[in-house]
Amino acid sequence: MNRFGRLFVATLIGCLLAGFFPALAQTPAISLADRTAIAKLRDEAGSLVREQMELSWKRRTTGEKTDLAATYNGHEKLFSIDSLLLLMRAEAAATNPDEKKAYGFFRDYLLGEMVGMRVAGLNDEIDAYLAGARFDYSGKNYAYYELPRLLRDEKDYAARQELSNAVAPILREANERYRRKEQRLQRLAKELGFADYLALAAQLRHVDLTAFAATCKQFLDDSQKGFVKLQNWAVPFQLGFPADKLRRCDTMRLFGAERFAAYFGKDELLPRWRSFLGGLGLPADKIKVDDADRPRKSPRAMCYPVAVPGDVRLTLIPAAGFAEYQALWHETGHAQQAANTTAGLWEFQQLGDHAATDAFAFLFDGLFADPGFLRRAFNFKEEDATAFGRFVAYQRLYQLRRYCAKVLYEMVLHRGLEEPLKAYRGWHGQAAAIALDENDGLRCYADADDFLAGADYVRAWLLEATLAADLARRYGEDWYAQPAAGAYLRSWWSKGRYYRAAELAAQAGRKQIEPQDYFRRLKPLVKGKY
Repeated sequence: MNRFGRLFVATLIGCLLAGFFPALAQTPAISLADRTAIAKLRDEAGSLVREQMELSWKRRTTGEKTDLAATYNGHEKLFSIDSLLLLMRAEAAATNPDEKKAYGFFRDYLLGEMVGMRVAGLNDEIDAYLAGARFDYSGKNYAYYELPRLLRDEKDYAARQELSNAVAPILREANERYRRKEQRLQRLAKELGFADYLALAAQLRHVDLTAFAATCKQFLDDSQKGFVKLQNWAVPFQLGFPADKLRRCDTMRLFGAERFAAYFGKDELLPRWRSFLGGLGLPADKIKVDDADRPRKSPRAMCYPVAVPGDVRLTLIPAAGFAEYQALWHETGHAQQAANTTAGLWEFQQLGDHAATDAFAFLFDGLFADPGFLRRAFNFKEEDATAFGRFVAYQRLYQLRRYCAKVLYEMVLHRGLEEPLKAYRGWHGQAAAIALDENDGLRCYADADDFLAGADYVRAWLLEATLAADLARRYGEDWYAQPAAGAYLRSWWSKGRYYRAAELAAQAGRKQIEPQDYFRRLKPLVKGKY
């Protein structure tokens, strides 16, 4: 196909995805040959995803280098305009709602991967650079990825700023690569018929980004007063200095929750995890756990649904600390959904709406903000349970506001209308109630997610509050210890990743995803006196 032909097809795809041709809904039923072709594409995509999962698992559990970009070789037909058009025709012609939804999930997967495979080399280049980058501090040489641990463990206020400043040259160099990636993403979006990268992201997220940005801005405004009150309490409570002295480089130590370390021992991590699952009637043995301690293994918990539902894995190195517990509970939400899936279609096993599946992960890690859960599952003293629950609620609000800022900032970044460093400092500084310095602003590319994934996280946090409220109404405030609640969750999970986030909200009694359940839960914690 010549350049004009490719441009015409790309423009046609963009118009079809934008809904400019409603007559497409009258497309004749697809043929048996088309169904056979789609089945072959599905098998090929499923095999590829499994191969990529296995490689990612190997890299995370052993530290061995892997070449994910090479896995796309030989799959040119799968990620082609012809395949995309076939799925679009099938989706338009389908009369069965489940079939139509599955085709739509598959189409979006292809669309995202058609872009992803074309920037995979740049991603590998960026990852390799950052993995090999090192910096000097206080007479020693450190790997770039050691920075979070160093900031968390450093007790000296001035030293944390020096540590943060020490990686500035690394970020400046990385940003040159990120800029090339941004330029390529914009070009690829247009080649696929979209006005720009934001239009492509809106299609993949199924969100009106302009309207959603307004929602994020409104959330920042509505939560500002409560957030500042919580931060004014949390910073001196954890770090011993006033909140107006807080800097970005202090947040790793702030959220390390060192004050409550005694409740989160290494040896108790997995036994308490199994006890938690048992309280909900959820068997732990459906998930394959790799808890071996290897020299190059990544320590933080991560779920890998290699083949759903029969091969769902969790990797971690058991360690002390709240962050390790919270990560395991979060990944367990993902793992339980995958392991309890009975859906037969691959699209409902592995694809779907990320906001929906992230809501279940947040549902489990959000329990650490519940004093009742802390007392019951971790033997917290009454006073400690109340204080720690409030602190975790603050931490989660900090993160939700941060992701609202990511959406707002990334809209600016991808429109190219404002200098990224300035815009990043503005939105993220406002969200965190912290004055970011120029070196903080150097994260303006590294802290941006592909296809505005932050929009999924914002919706997931709000949806999680609605799901938790629904569970509490049905099974009581201690739903997390009721096997009936576990059975109710399994009824959702049995459908795999079938539900979109808005559909889950409707199942839980809300017409749409909205913040009212989140604010209702937060209100008494903001008012608390400590």
